[in-house]
Amino acid sequence: MTHNEIVDLAKQAWKDSGEGWVDTAWFNDRVKALEAFAKLVDAKAFQNGYEKGIAAFNEAVLEEREVCGEAAMKAAEKAVDVAMKLEREACAKVAETSFGVIGSTIAKAIRARGEA
Repeated sequence: MTHNEIVDLAKQAWKDSGEGWVDTAWFNDRVKALEAFAKLVDAKAFQNGYEKGIAAFNEAVLEEREVCGEAAMKAAEKAVDVAMKLEREACAKVAETSFGVIGSTIAKAIRARGEA
């Protein structure tokens, strides 16, 4: 809304309030006051829009954090699963090479635990 529109609305409000007809000259004598009022209204409207924009931005950031946090947790869980599989396989290989005949049985048991 432009300053002129706000001034025009002020004129219309005065007329609609029933305060009686005031000619344009009366308003022209008060142009500075009406323009100051228009600037105040404009600044407040801008501030309200700015605050709403900041609130929407903050909400979007929080949503993105939540999504990223969930993705990070899933990635961490998968990494732990992979590390456990690698560790099991390493233990099975040690059992096969270190414990002779019974080592292959131990290795099978270790591998089976990972498949359960």
